[in-house]
Amino acid sequence: MRSSSRVILAQRRAALSVPLADRLSSWQRWLLSAAALTAFLLLLHHALGSWLTVTAMLLAFLVIITALIATESHRLKRLALDRTGESICSFSRAFPKATRNPLLIRAVYETIQQDYLNARVPLRASDRLTEVLNTDDGEIDFITIHLADLTERSMANCEINPLYGRVKTPADLVAFLQHQPLLPHAPGTHKL
Repeated sequence: MRSSSRVILAQRRAALSVPLADRLSSWQRWLLSAAALTAFLLLLHHALGSWLTVTAMLLAFLVIITALIATESHRLKRLALDRTGESICSFSRAFPKATRNPLLIRAVYETIQQDYLNARVPLRASDRLTEVLNTDDGEIDFITIHLADLTERSMANCEINPLYGRVKTPADLVAFLQHQPLLPHAPGTHKL
């Protein structure tokens, strides 16, 4: 059962075409922001005519960015050390056996861990997504939509889902997706 959900998920992941720009993590957005700032500084140089001022501003900005990246990296390393020995198996065991959907569980775990935590931190079902991912509710909404596409769940009428607007943990995310109907054309409409 485990390998079939892995194969189905890999096929769907390969077929899903989400633009790279829509899947950037927070540190990648910081890098894009740094590039935009560099362009701004070049324009500033043109206006001020002083490379010394522009260089000082750029160095200050780079020091700040480096400090933020180092802080985030340290936070993730500390979190990973606290979770040594945990895996998708321990994540899956956190769900009631009777309602366990291996495809949804694997999709949530792998998408968050690989795309947002760079596969360094084992995910727990009880993690507060905004804290672990260091993001906001808007990003959680994007992750939910991405996972709905990946698992071929419809997002139509998602407002009637009992967990609408209340997804705070990976367990909530799995439950939210479980309440969403499969798309009518979904080849995997059978239970795994």
